[in-house]
Amino acid sequence: MSGKTEFRVGELLDRYGLEIRPQWRETITSDLDDDYRTRMYRHLGPLVQQRISLSGEGISWFEDYEENFTSILEANGLRNPYQEAPNDKPLPPGVAEAKGRIFLTEGDPPSDFGEDGDIFLSTAPASDRIVPLNHNSPDYQEIATKFASISEDVRGVNDAEPEEKERVLNSLQAAEVLWDSAQLRIVQLKVGVLMAVEDAASFLGKGAKAVGAALLVDLIKTFVKNHFDFDLDAL
Repeated sequence: MSGKTEFRVGELLDRYGLEIRPQWRETITSDLDDDYRTRMYRHLGPLVQQRISLSGEGISWFEDYEENFTSILEANGLRNPYQEAPNDKPLPPGVAEAKGRIFLTEGDPPSDFGEDGDIFLSTAPASDRIVPLNHNSPDYQEIATKFASISEDVRGVNDAEPEEKERVLNSLQAAEVLWDSAQLRIVQLKVGVLMAVEDAASFLGKGAKAVGAALLVDLIKTFVKNHFDFDLDAL
């Protein structure tokens, strides 16, 4: 129920669509005064403004009544309309019920489970979060266009081992493919994208070409921080 133990008479009348005739005032107030389950705080004014509350005995009586009432309904295949409805569907793997229609999930909420108004709270580590990449945002596009130029700078290095150059280029290519995804896990942004660009920056050394890679590193960190409120340096 609502948890309230004190009510205005008018509240009860409005809630249950009841009417009360003026000549009934004294009878009603007398009955309430004599009932051990209620207390009435009488004062001048209309009956609808009078306040009544449940006594300790009244609260105990109500709890017993509700328990018995619910048991009778359940025995006849019915549900107490004043109690929260149970979750009819079995919980899918990775989902646990916290309370009412609040659920804990190990990852993203299942698309085929839940109702409007349900609340899902993720218990997954922040680095396992799956985040969407908005391909239309200017900062996303700026990063996307810089992969090709960084790869070209790596190809232009002539004093490196061919195998090392190929490794760096393959990592950049994989990072570009990941960046083209619709969504990624935070950890993929760190390991698959950021670390590949940091590796390229290290490969390029301290020359002018390395500045472009270092700038791309900063752009990726800033993008993740601004869009997903996550510091990749903390991972």
